[in-house]
Amino acid sequence: MKNYSSRPFVTVVITAHEGDIEYLPRCLASIARQSLSKREIEVLLAFDGKPSPLAEKVMDGAADASGITPQLFAADEATGYYTMPRNRVTPFARGHYIAPMDVDNEMAPGHLAGLLRSIRTALPKQGWPHFVYSRREYVHDEGAEAHLPKGPSPLTPWTKENVQSLLQGARFNFVDTGDMLVPLSVLHELAARTGCMWNAQVRRFGDYDLVFRMQACGFRGRAVDQVTNIYHWTGSNLQVTRQAEELATIPESMYLEAKKRGWVRED
Repeated sequence: MKNYSSRPFVTVVITAHEGDIEYLPRCLASIARQSLSKREIEVLLAFDGKPSPLAEKVMDGAADASGITPQLFAADEATGYYTMPRNRVTPFARGHYIAPMDVDNEMAPGHLAGLLRSIRTALPKQGWPHFVYSRREYVHDEGAEAHLPKGPSPLTPWTKENVQSLLQGARFNFVDTGDMLVPLSVLHELAARTGCMWNAQVRRFGDYDLVFRMQACGFRGRAVDQVTNIYHWTGSNLQVTRQAEELATIPESMYLEAKKRGWVRED
């Protein structure tokens, strides 16, 4: 796999906030260990809010240690979500492919190579995939709730039936942006068809709204049977801390339909 253009091969969009910026050194180190050269990877850091002087010091130290200096995008006021910062930053990406990532997670060795190999391989009957996603390894860190998943996630093939299961929420979703690789051209095509790239105002299903709309527009996903995302559960993980609050923001019609079909767990 070679990149013959002047653009980066992959843009990694990292989302972070004041409470978890401490994990940035680990996150950038995992990107630096990928088989792609640093020239082929662009890193954008979508910070939710305005970084404190301590957060800026952590960023500088992480950049020095990894040799990767992310382009920082921040706002004066924090939203309390990863979705909005990620969606606002993604249109600035220059890479051929977009690899979203949360700052408290890691890319396993071979993460980008495995996803790139899959998305650039056409199958005889299915053709080229529009995006790919992989499996993940769940790890409990300090503050993690005991009932959250541990160990490797199962392989979840891309089917219409499996897409519906995404309505169960973040804990049961194996097609997550942290596991995905999607061409920037596909995002632009999706934007042309639906009127926006990623809705910067959507909170619940903000990440997964991308997957829902791709499926609705007929885009093909492909599951990669490889653990490429080391997913850390922490006490500051926004998918956990915001889950109860976000439940109330699901459109009522979607929630009632999901509840009727048994897709929503309320425990």
